Amino acid sequence: MTFYIYFPPSVDSQKLPVFYWWSGLTCSAENFSIKSEAQRADSIEGFAVIAPDTSSRGLNVKGETDNWDFGVGAGSILNATQEKWKNWRMYAYVVNELPKLLTDNFQQPWFRTRYK
Repeated sequence: MTFYIYFPPSVDSQKLPVFYWWSGLTCSAENFSIKSEAQRADSIEGFAVIAPDTSSRGLNVKGETDNWDFGVGAGSILNATQEKWKNWRMYAYVVNELPKLLTDNFQQPWFRTRYK
């Protein structure tokens, strides 16, 4: 899973608020970073931004590309309950995996997620 991350310039030891952005249908992790121009406001206000890709990509499940509003194009926010879709686990990714990934890879004292 990919994600966009932005840290404001001139960050010292202060703690930063973290803003998570969840894009809609047919969007990727780069959609927010390209179209929102949020970096300017986030720089002024001192926010870190995390924008995960909202679609499960590369799983090659039969039918996942049949409709633009379901499958790869949809921002699935729950864990799938049917065997066919078992690897579509967006809830687990956002609540468990992404915070751990951020904590493990961005060890600055000013950036902490609530991962336990």
